[in-house]
Amino acid sequence: MRPGASFEDKEVVSLYVHRAPYPDDVFRKLVDLAPDRRSMLDLGCGPGTIARRLASQFERITALDASRAMLALGRQMPNGNAANIHWIEGLAEHAAYVGHPYDVIVAAESMHWMNHQHLFPQLRNRVADAHIFAVVEGDDAYEPPWQTEWEVFLAKWISYVTNKPYQPAGHEPFLRTYEDWIEVLGEQYFISKPIVQHVDHFIACQHSRNTFTPSALGRDMTAFDEELAALLAPYVTENQVEYVVRTRVTWGKI
Repeated sequence: MRPGASFEDKEVVSLYVHRAPYPDDVFRKLVDLAPDRRSMLDLGCGPGTIARRLASQFERITALDASRAMLALGRQMPNGNAANIHWIEGLAEHAAYVGHPYDVIVAAESMHWMNHQHLFPQLRNRVADAHIFAVVEGDDAYEPPWQTEWEVFLAKWISYVTNKPYQPAGHEPFLRTYEDWIEVLGEQYFISKPIVQHVDHFIACQHSRNTFTPSALGRDMTAFDEELAALLAPYVTENQVEYVVRTRVTWGKI
């Protein structure tokens, strides 16, 4: 299966709405970084989390994703019908790009699904001379009260589903291979305000992630959910859990 193809599954897309939002300061940072605000590309946009939020800040935004279901969801969400957002279906490596030259390209939780060797030579020809390429990463609970139990849970289920050991530190270089193609100019972390979420929605959110999609878990999905609910139980108040998100923004030039 092509990397990232799980996000074309309508069931996975329906669960994406339970993902936590990025901190507000992430969006302010992207605007501050922009050398100009004529045209922005939201690369691997999903439901347009970046595009919809920044539509008022740019003259034109191209929101590109391979998943038709994700684009349909984005159009239905707040600001998804903004006239200056142009939703494009296609693989980033082979898309018919519109709206270039881009002043800003943003890739949020998407770079690790793309073939950089094919992607970056195309992007290089579609950016303004003065441009910024920014990568946004981090939309899960950051060091929540249940962190210790969570690590044990992940180690068990990642190993079970993927037949590979859980290596959180070892995953970091893989997520940052895009840095071979850009001149990194800066990096900053942002912490969200406390997020309060219904525990059932927090559990459902896990199935919007590639490793734990309903198709990946199959018949074991019920056991996964029940074990996670039991793990969270001591931290639940009125059926809700509270946590924060830490998001990293890395920026540079192609």
